[in-house]
Amino acid sequence: MRFTGGVIASAKAATMTRNLLSVLLVLLASAGTAQAEIRITVSRFDHNQIEIEGQTAPNRTVTIDGKFNIQADGGGYFDFKRAGYKPDDCMSDITSGGDVYSAVIAGCFGELSIEHQQPKTPVPPG
Repeated sequence: MRFTGGVIASAKAATMTRNLLSVLLVLLASAGTAQAEIRITVSRFDHNQIEIEGQTAPNRTVTIDGKFNIQADGGGYFDFKRAGYKPDDCMSDITSGGDVYSAVIAGCFGELSIEHQQPKTPVPPG
């Protein structure tokens, strides 16, 4: 009788283990397919013009700072340019679908920008 109970317990444990492994495999497979909906390749401010380029899902609406909408092309590429617009904090929030991406705008800080700083000549010891 004990032996039979052990076999039943072992069978239940094996079934639970298989179920757990199945759930883990499904979770791992779905996690591998998740990816960001927005990729930014350019974000800069130059000659009083902001430019943000990137990629998202094809033909999707892209919103810059909740103010400007542009349409991605059939390949998902977008290119936003606007003269005279500069975000106050030199960062832009780009949204597409359910994804939001915050980008630092290069060159936005003007003379304080790292792109404009000249390297200092080292002072020799002594």
